[in-house]
Amino acid sequence: MDSLPCGPLLFGNPKQNLPNVEYRQVAALIPYARNPRTHSDEQVARIAASIVEYGSTRSWSTARTA
Repeated sequence: MDSLPCGPLLFGNPKQNLPNVEYRQVAALIPYARNPRTHSDEQVARIAASIVEYGSTRSWSTARTA
């Protein structure tokens, strides 16, 4: 079985395919008022405790606003 190409080279110029990553302090984030996914304070505390205990494997994405 032949190996398949993977990674940025599969899609052309690797410099054009790199994501724009910025690290931000959580306190600097502003919740989107129309987000349909809302959590109670208790749920947020439980989610935070789970992340502290087990870590997080998903990256979080945000969008810039004007």
